[in-house]
Amino acid sequence: MINLYKDLHAAYWGGALLICIIAIVLVSLLPGYREPVFLVCICLLVVNMLIISRIAKNRFADEVLGLMTSCRINEYIDKLDLRMGKKKSAIQKSAYGYMKAMGYFLLGDAEHEYECTNLITARSHQTERIKYLADYYISTGDYDEAREILGQLEEVAARERSDIYRETLFQFIQMQDYRMRINNGDYEGAEEFYLEEIGKSSNNILLHQVALRCALGNLLVLKGENERAAQYLEFASQKGGDTKFKKHADELLARISA
Repeated sequence: MINLYKDLHAAYWGGALLICIIAIVLVSLLPGYREPVFLVCICLLVVNMLIISRIAKNRFADEVLGLMTSCRINEYIDKLDLRMGKKKSAIQKSAYGYMKAMGYFLLGDAEHEYECTNLITARSHQTERIKYLADYYISTGDYDEAREILGQLEEVAARERSDIYRETLFQFIQMQDYRMRINNGDYEGAEEFYLEEIGKSSNNILLHQVALRCALGNLLVLKGENERAAQYLEFASQKGGDTKFKKHADELLARISA
């Protein structure tokens, strides 16, 4: 993340250079303390890297990811292009690919989403590649392929060590499973699932609430409960920014109010 920002990149190398200069001066003045000085120098270099890395991650989260979670997806993609579009390292190209795929997923642009999955080459990013491939096949109506890919994702999720990321993956799997089942006319358990997810504190991010309320509103329309559906769809419409969820909510609200 450091090399995404010129000022932080300069601060990192400037700090590292200063630490090394101080170490050289101290060794020349205190030749008998060479090993302790070098040890302290190494520790300070690591601390310098960790501090600047944390600043870079926080800035990226605020400047780029914050646009996504607040449902400003086109702005998110533009900022992502600005920060990462010209990076040449394989790992950064891969990260750029999955983050941009996420943007197109949220816009409902399946073709561009699929194109971005081809950029996801890093082994550490393959879980994200699987996610967006699954969405692509659902969007194009190939449910058999989508279910096979979601099965792979479930195996990966079961091995995930991070509790938060594992929960996120299983939520994604369930959301896509219910999406296919509802499209096939099977509504069993879906309303309870959406209501439970809406109530979780981990889903307080605006984007999550918009997606869940749009999905529940869609389900209630299909069940003929238009009055209940409207309250959820209005939230998605008013707060959904330029996401596919706002677009779908607007379409449903127009239909049930006609």
